[in-house]
Amino acid sequence: MSKLEPGDTVEVYVEAFDKNPASGRPAGYSEGARIKVVVTDEEARRLIRARDEAHERLQEKLRQLEAEQRGVFQPKK
Repeated sequence: MSKLEPGDTVEVYVEAFDKNPASGRPAGYSEGARIKVVVTDEEARRLIRARDEAHERLQEKLRQLEAEQRGVFQPKK
């Protein structure tokens, strides 16, 4: 396994097999698709920051839901 560093170019090849094609189209493999991704230090920092902020928003939403739902099923006294 090779170690990737910021700034490296990664090429991804995706091939899909369509077992249930639309009518009039034979089953088979799609055309190949290639994408190149170049990640710089700054792009990586922005992606990590966005991921962390999204995670924190989800955690806050869970805390709010828990607080709202906590009293819903209280036993009767």
